[in-house]
Amino acid sequence: MAFNIIAVFKSAVDWKAVNGNYHESERTFELYPFSDSTLGEGFGISIPSEGFSSESWETVADFLLQVSAEYPLSVYDMYRGEEIDPTSYRPDGLDEETQEEPSISDFGEELLDSAIQAALDSVEADSEGFIPFVLSRSGDELVCHDLVAAGQADTVEIGRELIQSFPETVSAYALVHLGTVELEDVVVDSVIIELGERAPGSAYLFSQPFAMIETDNQPVVELRGERFILDRTENQLPFE
Repeated sequence: MAFNIIAVFKSAVDWKAVNGNYHESERTFELYPFSDSTLGEGFGISIPSEGFSSESWETVADFLLQVSAEYPLSVYDMYRGEEIDPTSYRPDGLDEETQEEPSISDFGEELLDSAIQAALDSVEADSEGFIPFVLSRSGDELVCHDLVAAGQADTVEIGRELIQSFPETVSAYALVHLGTVELEDVVVDSVIIELGERAPGSAYLFSQPFAMIETDNQPVVELRGERFILDRTENQLPFE
């Protein structure tokens, strides 16, 4: 099986130019020009199922936008039979792509939860006076190290330098600061957590989106969904 769309030109087309656009693309898809007495001239696009991904669709969307800039197109999803807008359309199936499961221990999960809760409690108590911090774990003991710097980039760098100086008894860390993430085209506040463990040696960047709301004239933190992985990151601890 494959993901298929068709594009129909609304005016005359220079096929040599279209073919040039195709060969300049990453060619993660197959292109099939056609000429039909009813539809007119156009082309089909097929993404083989084994190569169907967000990246391959973005390549198709970029190709369609390049071509349509010179030769206006009507683009249709062959499965639904509906006209689509390549700038906003997302094929069925891509929304089902699974997030990478983080390779972290139960102790790492507990540290992550503790770091998020500590950050949210701090924001709720004084959102303007939030101080970034590193939460380290040695055995069953958690230690909080406040970070003070001129800006967020400096704070993260100072935090990483601190983590690199930790003794071997420290098994895991969470570097915590505030930032923003985009959820459904809306920018929201977020706790950003850089979590790393000496073993298994993995490190990830997490986001916990939130918003401040007023309840009985008191500022209260309200979560905006569950935490999620932003990316892998470099582990600041030597690992076994």
